Amino acid sequence: MRLSSSTFSLVVIVIISLLLSRPYSSDGAVKCKEIAQRIKPCIDWMSIGYKSTGVVTKTCCNEMFRLNGMGVNREAELAICECFKSEMQDLNIDDKVSISISGRCGVLLPFPIVPNVNCSEI
Repeated sequence: MRLSSSTFSLVVIVIISLLLSRPYSSDGAVKCKEIAQRIKPCIDWMSIGYKSTGVVTKTCCNEMFRLNGMGVNREAELAICECFKSEMQDLNIDDKVSISISGRCGVLLPFPIVPNVNCSEI
């Protein structure tokens, strides 16, 4: 089966978009700024959203799945853990709420989502 030129162009654009949107630097390191943007919906939910509905937002869960897929090796997992930890440091988030978020989304992360996690132990 042969692709039309418009279909081929669309495929190329999608691939380039996916590559450009990866939260990694050119050396493969996770960029915390990108992670912070991705986890913002989860941080918002852990901070105040859980009080209103108790249901984690779809946006947060989608980002949790993406984060889980980005942990391709121990270094990436450590970097993601440190980013979460950094973003949560100055917030008053109940540990029970933050720990429950990955389970509520059906995502098993290699670290608990709490501000005092020791990322080097994951």
